[in-house]
Amino acid sequence: AAREIGGESFSVSTSVTAVGGCSYGVGAFHAAAKAARSFEESKEERKQRTTRTSRYKIARYHVYPQRLLQLDASLLGLSSSVIQWIAQIASQDEVTWPEAIMHFFSVHGTHFCPSAELGGVWTQEAEFHRAATFEETKVKRTMADCLDFEMEGAGGFFGAAGFVTASGAGSKHGCKSSASAESEELQGITTSTRVSQACLSNLLYCPTTKENFGRAMQFNRNWVVIDRKLPRCVPVWAHTDHDRNQIVEALLDAQSGADAVGQPPRTFSAREAQEAVRRFAQAAAKVWHWKVLKLHWLCRELKPTLSEEVVQLCGAYMGDGYMAASEGELGDLWSLLDAAGATQRQQQDQCKNLDWCHEHMRQGRCVQATIGGVPGGPEVTSCQCNSHFRGERCEERIPSMRCTDRAENGCTAHPANWYQDDCSEHGSGYEYEDWKYCWWIFGAKHICKKEWECSPQVEGHDCCAAV
Repeated sequence: AAREIGGESFSVSTSVTAVGGCSYGVGAFHAAAKAARSFEESKEERKQRTTRTSRYKIARYHVYPQRLLQLDASLLGLSSSVIQWIAQIASQDEVTWPEAIMHFFSVHGTHFCPSAELGGVWTQEAEFHRAATFEETKVKRTMADCLDFEMEGAGGFFGAAGFVTASGAGSKHGCKSSASAESEELQGITTSTRVSQACLSNLLYCPTTKENFGRAMQFNRNWVVIDRKLPRCVPVWAHTDHDRNQIVEALLDAQSGADAVGQPPRTFSAREAQEAVRRFAQAAAKVWHWKVLKLHWLCRELKPTLSEEVVQLCGAYMGDGYMAASEGELGDLWSLLDAAGATQRQQQDQCKNLDWCHEHMRQGRCVQATIGGVPGGPEVTSCQCNSHFRGERCEERIPSMRCTDRAENGCTAHPANWYQDDCSEHGSGYEYEDWKYCWWIFGAKHICKKEWECSPQVEGHDCCAAV
């Protein structure tokens, strides 16, 4: 089916500072990648705040879908090289399968997609890096201004022909924007921003304007696959039933060679070969769940937020334990981890909105608490400030208190400056302030005073009295 020809545009930004038998489908690919990307971005942003550096990147993707290619998956078969590879794995000792399957995935992939969209993508990117801290919204607004400035006709950086010198990605160049005439801070952001353009197409050169790229997309020779329509993709192991006879035949032929670890070749009857292919499909599904969807990584990253039951499941599946689980059990674990990851990402977003409670400056940290303290109730993210700090974001140091203490010496005869001791008997920091007449002995005594500042532990704390 054909789609209307024309550009579709959308934007994303990041701060650097992610199926057969599965109810959650190929969307798990996106969820796993999103979880990994979210965690890494969170770590990077916290690192930036600690090291006082700023690194941001924004991209605008202008998508030109042209044709939707749809094939009937039931009419498709595995290639001979894939069949031979599967047979080779199935002929080995099952202990070697997980590693061999991951190698297979790295070469041939995990799924094939009978539906694909053809066209092209023209991309603008702006990247900012500087050894100083900046307000994120201000930086990204200026970076977006750089991209807008180029879109309005300032894209002549790549030569008179108006093309980047390579089809994949253009060389980076400085940013120009309306911010150039504004404050010194905005000028600094502008000068530290590099802009580039890239194309996903079959063009030899990448146009520097999306209008020229759109015109080039009118010719099908310039198209490439821009979307594989993941919901319709089929896992390779699920298609082994379709090509079972060919795989079994290849497996029986493979008996003539030694296995991967140099042991005597395994021998199969036709029935045993059928069972080996079935077990390969099961093993491949488990490897995909545990390693490709990174269940082991999620178990480690999310452990502080997981229930004891889920932690025990993760522990039981670590190492090669996941191979003893069923695909359904691994799918259930994925669903639990995905839900926990979504909760953690939400908490990270809330914590980010609180400026991470200025944890990078050791002023506070984000904590989770149920509303009203009711067990099992909805949770909210708030800041728990360290000693000496206050505010919704722990952004303010509690003002110091000015403290004063007075002490009197004992009475002595006149003249006092002869007979009176200094103020050191009252402790360090006490100094002479005044004197007082002792009428009953016609003598005098010194009045000593000490002044100092102290920092209250919490709001309302009388740190003067605590000394």
